[in-house]
Amino acid sequence: MPLYFNATIVLVGETMDPVTSDQQVKVYPDVTIQDAPKLDFFFLPGGHGTEAVIANKQLMEHIEERIDESRWCLTVCTGAAILAASGRADGRYMTTNKVAWNKFIEYGPKVKWVKRARWVQDGKYVSSSGVSAGIDMSFYMISALYGEPFAKQFANWIEYTRHTNANVDPFADLYPNNRDAPTGTGALPTATPTSMPPRNPTRSPTPKPTHTN
Repeated sequence: MPLYFNATIVLVGETMDPVTSDQQVKVYPDVTIQDAPKLDFFFLPGGHGTEAVIANKQLMEHIEERIDESRWCLTVCTGAAILAASGRADGRYMTTNKVAWNKFIEYGPKVKWVKRARWVQDGKYVSSSGVSAGIDMSFYMISALYGEPFAKQFANWIEYTRHTNANVDPFADLYPNNRDAPTGTGALPTATPTSMPPRNPTRSPTPKPTHTN
């Protein structure tokens, strides 16, 4: 299927060496984190390497620079812990993987973690729960930036059934640490990204909803 966006995808690595996944799939970086261009969307994935990234001070410094330069910073799964550890999301709402919730929220003691959200947007930061929630977060961004009709058509092209309510993660109840929290407001409707913010944006003045965690 052709890519119907005027976009360039850049795979950023610590070095130019290929990275082998647990499934033995090799991923070849396009550029190192030191030499990466300014990115409109800086995406932080999660996985088993999350803690190693956070422990790498030099790498984190480069990541923080890329976060600051980006127009949007998106995370999926435990990638939220990288953003949280950078301190850039202090005082903001975020969510992360429900399986490892208690472990990874410790990297962001000043973050306002939302237990039951499928994804959360706060300013230029958009975080999602585990794995497939990142797809729903992506469709949220597509819908906001390109319109809901296009998002629906795109979902039909790839035969994907979306979770369109950011406030409800159907997998949260599987884990005791998330059962005691009522459903909160995950997305911020008044902060919908209808247009690209400027580079190095200041914090949005949009009032934030109250969450009960």
